[in-house]
Amino acid sequence: MKKKILIPIILITIIIISLLILRNIKFKPSEKKIIEDIQNTEMFTALELKITDLNILLSDTSNKSNISYDAHATMKNSYESIEGDLKIYYVKYDQGWILNSCQMKTSEIKLIDSLPDDLLYEMVDEASQNAFVSTEEDYDAKFKILSHTEDLENQTLNVTFEEIEIGKYATSTYTYEENFEFVEGKLNLKNRGGLKSLDKGILIDSSVELNTDALINAKIDAEYHPYYGDIYIRKIDVKNDTTITVSFDYVNSSNETYSYSRTGHVYVLENDIPVYAIPFSKEYSIEINHYGIYLAHNYNIFTGERYTNSK
Repeated sequence: MKKKILIPIILITIIIISLLILRNIKFKPSEKKIIEDIQNTEMFTALELKITDLNILLSDTSNKSNISYDAHATMKNSYESIEGDLKIYYVKYDQGWILNSCQMKTSEIKLIDSLPDDLLYEMVDEASQNAFVSTEEDYDAKFKILSHTEDLENQTLNVTFEEIEIGKYATSTYTYEENFEFVEGKLNLKNRGGLKSLDKGILIDSSVELNTDALINAKIDAEYHPYYGDIYIRKIDVKNDTTITVSFDYVNSSNETYSYSRTGHVYVLENDIPVYAIPFSKEYSIEINHYGIYLAHNYNIFTGERYTNSK
């Protein structure tokens, strides 16, 4: 008796499943299904895009195993809104209509909220044309964003950021402010073609911090040495953020050693580079920054006094 009851139930179940499969194969995808399929694509998932409106303009159903749609869509995520045209392709399989591809041609991208910090970092780096990536062997360079404000009405951003140049003997930090335009999903420098070296925005501040451990017993680079002999740093006493006292030995060509203790200060040179300058002689000073430690002439033949803009 039980077997007689089970057999019709199994047959009915098979029939229902078959009808559902045939229905999926026969009928084209609904708008809800199309939106769901598109939002599950890799591109939409990566950008966390959601379709808020889909308007199917044209459809081609002449091929029984392929369907194509021309559609206009409004999409958005947490920080941008996108208007674009979609070309959607479906292929019919045994399981039903499966999305084969979705191509998007954007017509308008607008900033609707603050950019995520990691994305803003990447976009500023791209807009800067890698101006913050050091090509020098003597130091490493990196930058970090301190703050940013968005003007959504005008689609502009004001970004304050630091460039940090890390050398063996010192680390120099520059604080810049720059204005960007949000255009087609990218940041462009407002009213300028691109950031150049030493042209990274409005310089707000700069500073230099010494690596005192590395400086003890450091020798002046002979490449910049105008004297016969060697200079060795022996002791550094940091008074405050801009003043130090340095004890050093000068060993002349006769191997005679002269010991000195001099007070130095932070100066910003004509090219905006901060540097500690410690008097060595009437004409020369010991300079320390992220480039290294070396002797430099106190007078610049092009601009006059080298150390006129002390911090």
